[in-house]
Amino acid sequence: MITIIDTPEKFQPVYTDGLFYTISADTTDKYKFRYTYDVYVENELVFQGKATPNPYDLGVVDVSRIIDTYTNTNVLADYNGTPIYQHITFPFGVPYDNTVINYQVYFGYEYSDTALGPVSGFTGSGTTIGDPAITSGLYKTYYGTYGVNGRATQQDFEIGPFVLSGSPVGTYPTISVLFLTNPPRIRNIQDTEYYTLGFTNYYLSEDILSQPYYVEYNFYDDQGSLITTDTI
Repeated sequence: MITIIDTPEKFQPVYTDGLFYTISADTTDKYKFRYTYDVYVENELVFQGKATPNPYDLGVVDVSRIIDTYTNTNVLADYNGTPIYQHITFPFGVPYDNTVINYQVYFGYEYSDTALGPVSGFTGSGTTIGDPAITSGLYKTYYGTYGVNGRATQQDFEIGPFVLSGSPVGTYPTISVLFLTNPPRIRNIQDTEYYTLGFTNYYLSEDILSQPYYVEYNFYDDQGSLITTDTI
């Protein structure tokens, strides 16, 4: 029986470390044993692979380079039904294309009963012969990597600080989080410069919602004194 030991975050950029699964099974008295897996993107089978157990009999299945092929980025945004470059959208726009994709991985294994015998493929549930059938569920990813912030030095990606969760208290929510894109919370900017600040919105997985309410900009002078605050 396949046991899934480690999984990526339910929603994670495709170019981050940790976009892999660690799986385990009983390899005792099984010859030519290999873990098998099928990768689906938007319910379509896109890849079938095999992984040899490591010295601890675990299978490590890295899917980042597979699903990277199916992610995309576009400099255009949709602003009131009109295509417009993202950096001139005011104040908000949505991606012109669907930049977030759904993917799912099914796991199984194959082995032979004898050293010279034929190899059979199993679903991953006991001795049932068939295609890989053990899945950890639906996951989402997009064309991106770590943001430039303190969390970029951590070994595992954590989606929590990037999910706009929390209940509104008074006029605005009291929860502040990070943008998905490179600009950090503090940046020196000139009148001629622009940046696109990306964030998630609404449905991310079976149990994660991301609901933005507003963005607050604080402007300071060169002495660090607050000039004004704008809320959009």
